Amino acid sequence: MFERSTEIAELIQALVKAQTAMKNPQFDSQNPHFHTRYASLKAVRDALTPALTEQGLVITQLISTTETQHVLCETVLWHSSGQYLSSSLQLPAAKPDAQGYGSAITYARRYALMALCNVAGEDDDDAETGQDH
Repeated sequence: MFERSTEIAELIQALVKAQTAMKNPQFDSQNPHFHTRYASLKAVRDALTPALTEQGLVITQLISTTETQHVLCETVLWHSSGQYLSSSLQLPAAKPDAQGYGSAITYARRYALMALCNVAGEDDDDAETGQDH
């Protein structure tokens, strides 16, 4: 789901300026199962936060869970004017325990943040890892 404030002109102007300073995050992690490299949530935040903050932008990520063992991450890009863009991402938790939920939360936060800021933080495998062979 996607939402935004009625007016977003100031937010968009700030985001345009921030994106000129943004770079894709460094790949600092490895997926041992698929043998792919990716940027951790820390690397994504480290790459984006300075450029966003300099333009009066901040991101919040609110987390909740559903009765069907899913994690819901609402990512909101706020401008100092009060204008905002918001999107939600829902993912299943691998297991109904702290590790399962924690992993789903980190994954949802990382992907939602990268999507909102239009950066890439993983090797492009042309969707090979999602295919059954």
